Amino acid sequence: MPDVIMVGDRVETDGFFAATLGAAFALVRTGVTPSGAALPPGITPAYDIADLASLVELLGR
Repeated sequence: MPDVIMVGDRVETDGFFAATLGAAFALVRTGVTPSGAALPPGITPAYDIADLASLVELLGR
């Protein structure tokens, strides 16, 4: 799923779901995983962003 981005704030669930789908994962650092928090091994976000507004800027819309 190259054109799909799973957006979430929890690596263990949202990131795992993205990996299962074969989608990119955008970690939003509001909510469960705050800025500066260490990430668990095994899932690396394609995008690590501060908030949803940053995602909109990243996607160029």
